[in-house]
Amino acid sequence: METIRDTEQAISQLVAAAGDLSMREAHLYRQSLLALVRLAKAEQLREVRTSVSHLLGDAHRDGYGSTIGSQGISTAFNSLN
Repeated sequence: METIRDTEQAISQLVAAAGDLSMREAHLYRQSLLALVRLAKAEQLREVRTSVSHLLGDAHRDGYGSTIGSQGISTAFNSLN
């Protein structure tokens, strides 16, 4: 998967650009950056799910506000093409 390598490479470059950090500081900085990446991915996934639910309407939603099953998402994306 190329994205993981790109993310890891970008994080490594940011840690290196931070200058002279102790091993602990570099570790904490790297972990903070990884947490930000995970948060951004989660936010992006939530935006996609929200967009799909708007396309499908409320009839395809469960009681927790998420779409039911992956078939509904696939159908919505296929209908866009």
